Amino acid sequence: ETSWPILLTAQAGGALLEAKGILNADRKDKPGALLVSLKGKQVNELDPDLPPVGPYMLMAHVTKEGERYEVNDLRCRFGSSDLSGRLEVNLQNVRPQLKGIFTSKLIHVDELSRPGDESDSPIPSEAVRAIDVDLDIAIDKVQSGGLELAGLAFTAGLQAGRLTVESVQGTLLVQKAAYGNFHGGFTMDTKGPIPTLSGKASFDHVRYEHLFPGVQFVNLTENVMNLDARF
Repeated sequence: ETSWPILLTAQAGGALLEAKGILNADRKDKPGALLVSLKGKQVNELDPDLPPVGPYMLMAHVTKEGERYEVNDLRCRFGSSDLSGRLEVNLQNVRPQLKGIFTSKLIHVDELSRPGDESDSPIPSEAVRAIDVDLDIAIDKVQSGGLELAGLAFTAGLQAGRLTVESVQGTLLVQKAAYGNFHGGFTMDTKGPIPTLSGKASFDHVRYEHLFPGVQFVNLTENVMNLDARF
């Protein structure tokens, strides 16, 4: 078996791509392993359609075996947001299959959004139907506008255009203090001409004074709401 060391470096603008590892010239089924890193000042330097967040860094070990790629020790940082975990990509079937487990200390939604992003953008149904996904995600803290969540965890499965997000749970925060819990899930089906959405959500021990900060309540200890919703 013949192995060759690999060391590649490419730079464009403010982005730096590096790859180093081993190439097994005699093993087409398992050609080698690479440590890949990408870093730069702002993500939109790679593509103007990406958000202007930075600095950014991505690093992972990548291996290939047959039609399967494994991405291990994945570590990403985009501005103040981070993501770690592992991912497997299987290209053996008609639809590529992605399976991964990810964790994060902080996801800052606003800095990961492009200026002028519209909330009513159409669902990319064709892209959703073209891939199968199985993800397990846990995030210590999420910030989005004035909303803060802690301990957000969920599983997401995408099969033949049907997205199911289950076991969603987390805690609502205000100034680092909890004021309620939530759990639930939803299903989005894109197989038809018009995507459909259904699900359920429960909110427990949500304190009124944080939902309606401009209202004066007499007895704060009684201002707790439990809510169950289906859609």
